[in-house]
Amino acid sequence: MILNKEKIFLFLAPLGLGLITFFVLIPYNAGDRIVYAALYQSCAELSILAGYGCYVGNITTYEPFYYLIMLVGYELNLSHNFMMFLGNIFLIWAFLKFSYKNNINIYFAAFTVATNFYFWTLFTELERLKFCIGLFFWYQSSSKPFINHKLGPLAALLAHMQIAVIAIPMFLFRANSPKLIHGKWVEITSKSARMSSSVVLLLLIALLIYLQSEIFLSKFNRYFVLNKIDVSDVILAFAFFMFAITLLPKTVRNIAVFASIFFASLLIGGARVNLMYFFAYYVISAPIRLSKNYGLLLLTFYFFFKTLIFMDNFITTGRGFNIE
Repeated sequence: MILNKEKIFLFLAPLGLGLITFFVLIPYNAGDRIVYAALYQSCAELSILAGYGCYVGNITTYEPFYYLIMLVGYELNLSHNFMMFLGNIFLIWAFLKFSYKNNINIYFAAFTVATNFYFWTLFTELERLKFCIGLFFWYQSSSKPFINHKLGPLAALLAHMQIAVIAIPMFLFRANSPKLIHGKWVEITSKSARMSSSVVLLLLIALLIYLQSEIFLSKFNRYFVLNKIDVSDVILAFAFFMFAITLLPKTVRNIAVFASIFFASLLIGGARVNLMYFFAYYVISAPIRLSKNYGLLLLTFYFFFKTLIFMDNFITTGRGFNIE
C-alpha cells in the first residue's frame, strides 16, 4: 500500500504544531485566559443549568458551545490547558484539511498556522473564537450539503456569533459563488441553491442575534456612540477591505462578505473583528493557484512579522497582544 505523504502530514502536523502551542499555553497567564481558566473550574462544577447561568453571567454571552466544552473537560477531569491544547489541534486540523481539500499546498498551510499572528491570538486567548474558526474550516471543507450549508454554520454560530459577519453573507449568497473556469472567474448563479436556503437555520440565526442584542448594543455604544473608535483599527479595516475587493473577483458574495466585516469593525471595534478578514480571504481565494495568489502571499508575509512582535511581547511582558 502506497502511503500519501500529504495525508500523513495532515495527521501528524496538528499534533506537532499543537504541542508547540501547549508549551506556550503553560506559562501564558494573561488577558482572556485568566477569565476562561476561572470559569472552567467554577462554572463547570455546578449543575448544568446553574453552570450555564454562571457562564452567561460572567462573560455575557449566550453561545453554548464553549460551555459544553467546559462540561466535557470537567467530567473527564482534564485541565483547562489540556482542553485548549485539544482545541488548538482541532483548529489546526480543520485548517489543514480545508487547505488539502482545496489543493492549497499543505506545507504552506502549516507554515501559515505556525507564523500567523491571528492563529496565535486564537491559540492563546480567544478561546471561544478558536472553536468557532475551527468549526468554520471544518464545514467549509465538507462535501456533505447538510454539514456545509446547515449543521456547520449553525455549530460555528453557537460557538461565537462573531462568525456571523462572514458566515451569513457566504450562506445567503452561496448561489452566487464564483468558479475559476479556464483561468477566468465566472459567477455561477443557481436559483435552486438560493431556494434551498434553510428557513429554520435563518430563524435560529435571528434568535441568536436577538439574544445577543444587548451585548451588541453595549459594544456599539462603547465604540460608536461614546466615540471610542480606534482610528488605526478603522484605517486597517478599510485597507483590508480595499485589498480584498481589489485582488479578488468582484462578485456579490465577495463584496458582501468583506463589506460585512468592514461595517462590523466600525460598529463594534476592529480589534476582534479584523481577524475575520484573513480567514475570509483564505477561504475565498482558495481556488487561485498559490504561485499566483499574490494577496494571500502578501498577507502571510505581513502576519509573519506581526507574529514576531507577538512573540517578543509574550517573552518580555507575558502577553502577546493587547485587545482592550
